Amino acid sequence: MMRISTPSAAIINEGWSIFKKRRTEVMKKNTIILGIISGIVFMLYNIIVFTFVGEKSPIFWSAYIFTSLAFMAQVIAFSILYKKDATIKDVFLGIPLTIISFLYLLIQVVVGLIFFIAPDISLSVTNVVQIVILTAYMIFAVSALMAKDVVKNISDKSKQKVHFVKLLEDDVISLQSRIKEPELQTKLNLLGELIRFSDPMSHPTLSLLEQNISRKVVFLTEKVQSGATNEIHLIIDEIASLMEERNRKCKLLK
Repeated sequence: MMRISTPSAAIINEGWSIFKKRRTEVMKKNTIILGIISGIVFMLYNIIVFTFVGEKSPIFWSAYIFTSLAFMAQVIAFSILYKKDATIKDVFLGIPLTIISFLYLLIQVVVGLIFFIAPDISLSVTNVVQIVILTAYMIFAVSALMAKDVVKNISDKSKQKVHFVKLLEDDVISLQSRIKEPELQTKLNLLGELIRFSDPMSHPTLSLLEQNISRKVVFLTEKVQSGATNEIHLIIDEIASLMEERNRKCKLLK
């Protein structure tokens, strides 16, 4: 989170809040629109089927029930992808599930129509074929959801790994306006550049070293507030040395 309280930061935070609110509204609107479209298509399907199919045999009802389940699968998939707290990334990662659900609906509709018009097909055969199609869909849908969660978890972990450098850079930047001595300003600027161009990806084995760097930055903040110039010089040198050590180890760990 940003800790600076400048007017520009307030504007950015306000803009981000508005964006998140509008994004939620768009997601909700998309869910409603997709639900309406699914309902209209299902209604047209019912009109066509009940208008042109004469005898309503057990085979007809079997195909009709399985096709209705396929339409329900669309609604469930859309509900998962366009849930209230869904992000753009969630929707993007959910594209495979959308494709799988659409293909399942298409296949089931075609198979159902074949069973409507094809003579001499036993009820057991129609049930087995449609159960196999439904089972295949469920397997692929669950696999798509699992893959989506795995990719999202990897992405979230990557974000956590880069937070250290970003937060450290923000801490150093916030100190630059508090220092008036030109020499210290130059050293702090160099430290900020060193942090900015450091490897953003962390590693579990570097946790103790990074904790030590964070403690040094906290200590530096305290000394800047108290105006201890000599100690500030030493702490900046220590942080720079620790950051260089971290960067060397980052390269070795890749």
